Amino acid sequence: MIELSWEDLINAPKEGGPYLCFVDNTHSIVGALQKRHQKGFYTHVCWYVGDGVIYSQDFLFGVRNIDRYREHYRVKLVSLIDWSVEDRDRLFRIIRHDANSL
Repeated sequence: MIELSWEDLINAPKEGGPYLCFVDNTHSIVGALQKRHQKGFYTHVCWYVGDGVIYSQDFLFGVRNIDRYREHYRVKLVSLIDWSVEDRDRLFRIIRHDANSL
């Protein structure tokens, strides 16, 4: 595991993504209850696609800015390095389609 600065995270290379993004998020009642029950674990999963943009489901699945987590939450990115370019492109398309279909 490599610990990144916030600037490193924001500038993660797009060709490595989309990144599975774990966030210690207690914005929602579900996240807050989960945090209360499971101390020390990440409570929210979303997709980081680069340039500070995440696709996340709060009430609805959609585009969010990762800056909302900057001050108060831990963020962990996971790059799926074994995926082919085709796999990554397909996942990007699926994420964007799902966010735009609501």
